[in-house]
Amino acid sequence: MQKSLQTLIQLCRARAVGAPLLWRKKLNYIKGLGGSYNYFGKSHYFRQNFDDALIYFKKADEYFKKCGFLKGSASVLNNCGVIYNSRGDYEMALVFQKKALEMNILAKNEEGIGNNYANIGNTLNLKGEYLPAMEWLIKAEKIFSKLEKWEPLATVYYNMGFVNYNLHQPDKAIKYCELALKTREEKSFNKVGMAYCHVFLGTIYSDPGKTNYTKANYHLNKVIQLCKETGDKTTLASTYVNLAKSYLGQRKLDSALINVLKGYEIAKEIDGKKFIAVSLYYTGEIYRNMRKSSLAIKYFTEGYELAKSLGDKTSMYSNSQGIALANADSKNYKDAYDYILLSTKIKDTIYSLENTNAVYELEAKFQNEKKQLEIDNLNKSKKVQELELATKEQENSAKNKILMLGAVALIGIAVFAFVAFANFKKTKSQHYY
Repeated sequence: MQKSLQTLIQLCRARAVGAPLLWRKKLNYIKGLGGSYNYFGKSHYFRQNFDDALIYFKKADEYFKKCGFLKGSASVLNNCGVIYNSRGDYEMALVFQKKALEMNILAKNEEGIGNNYANIGNTLNLKGEYLPAMEWLIKAEKIFSKLEKWEPLATVYYNMGFVNYNLHQPDKAIKYCELALKTREEKSFNKVGMAYCHVFLGTIYSDPGKTNYTKANYHLNKVIQLCKETGDKTTLASTYVNLAKSYLGQRKLDSALINVLKGYEIAKEIDGKKFIAVSLYYTGEIYRNMRKSSLAIKYFTEGYELAKSLGDKTSMYSNSQGIALANADSKNYKDAYDYILLSTKIKDTIYSLENTNAVYELEAKFQNEKKQLEIDNLNKSKKVQELELATKEQENSAKNKILMLGAVALIGIAVFAFVAFANFKKTKSQHYY
């Protein structure tokens, strides 16, 4: 719902700037043209037309550069980074985010610099580089605290919690997430953001090793309350399922079933097929724990078929494993064996894809490092050549002095000699945007 609202807002803005676009072209209003193309890019991004969005963003950047509007260029470059992040191309995302940072530094745009620090930190977190991610987020925290920009600060705290969660430090994750929640409750009053904080805290308290069902249920019920107030049905559907998982862990099966079916109905209402597949799996799992194997198999099978149509291998694996276990519970060992083989095959496929992606990421990293090494070597070679040239010029100068002094001694006439030295060329570091 929230994303749909954002999409509608962006489309309205795009239409609003569409009409003046022709006038801006006629008037040669360069900055305004850049703004129009930037809005068009955002509207395509929210519709997930990433290729078209990049075209408009690059066009916007051309106009902003023409008129020297550094903040505009920084905004556009940052938007390009967001797109590459959405595609999972974190290396390219970092390239654009760092270019945006350079622009904001030139523009002395402190808030923009804070946003860039935060975005770089988030991308490094997604890459699995958690400690560097934390360093960038701490830089962002300092800027937003100083500027009293409460919502960006809350977002940074939230993401610091996310980094610590990935580092398997749940206590620190809770600390930062609670800071984010407190900032939103007392300063920015962002209910959608509050809901996300409660989701995160509910997840941590549901994890093995940190399980506290009382706290988990409290936070998940807060999410439900906030989602009803904001109309966020997507988060509402997933939260009902998470609450069902919590009750399942407590063996409160009736409460688990009530909540998972609520999540299933909302998922159908918003046509969230992946949510439906997950809801079907947990419905099957609850019935399996109730010793109702035939009902469990029904829901697992429906979930498997839906996941298969979506190409969702993770959900296919969960549901096929559920079918195997439910058949084993009812002593139908042949079907149980068949589905165990199927789930194992799916699991192997998932691991194979993960390994392939890891290889591609390592290859990309290697190529980037190789390219940087080549650049460094070229720079070193250039410095050596410059040093050799300077040495030769100094030697020639010294020889000239000796010859001149010798000539003066032979002739016996005092001559004031003026020696000219060659100026060395200075190289400038170039930045490409």
